[in-house]
Amino acid sequence: MEQICIILVCVVFLVFIIGMIKPNFFIPNQFKIKKQRGFIFLACFVLFFVFASIGAINDAPLNKSVNKSQQENSVILHQSKSEPNTASLNETKPGDFIEAGSDFKIEVLKIKDKKRNAIILEGGNGKYRYYYLKITNVTKYPLDISRDNFYVMSADSAYYKHNHTQAISDFIISINRDAFAGEALPPNVPVKGVIAFEVPKEGKYKLQFKQ
Repeated sequence: MEQICIILVCVVFLVFIIGMIKPNFFIPNQFKIKKQRGFIFLACFVLFFVFASIGAINDAPLNKSVNKSQQENSVILHQSKSEPNTASLNETKPGDFIEAGSDFKIEVLKIKDKKRNAIILEGGNGKYRYYYLKITNVTKYPLDISRDNFYVMSADSAYYKHNHTQAISDFIISINRDAFAGEALPPNVPVKGVIAFEVPKEGKYKLQFKQ
């Protein structure tokens, strides 16, 4: 469902661009609608918001494999709380490589903090931390990778999952192929992707990978 909503959001975005250039393409003159560009803008804005919201809701776990992932997340959270290494946390920085076993090579290209989530301008008392990654499948077979494979650990052993809403925005604004678009990564072909986490404004955070 998330992928369908992503496609619909992209279609709305395309309609918006064409509509701003040639409004008559969607609203012929015989309809006698004044301010055609304003009408198209409003319609696209509403549809964009609706599809983005639906995609964010349906990105929640609904099948057994994701339920299994949730169970693993709970185990990781439980383990992290029992390991108070607040002083020794090595915060993830640009240029770091994320430990990902023998399947993937994951490099952190850059990290950005933003006040708001780009897609619907949602905000809160925390911030959004964006990790720009270069991911390479180092096996000899196509492999899938998901945002659910990543989590962030803070210096006080708190655990954070990726921000679901931001996934749609990442897909739209990415010029290159998105590593998290749902298509298996081919062997030995580096693919870029962006993942965001909503975290407190203050603190140190380490990006980690699980399978």
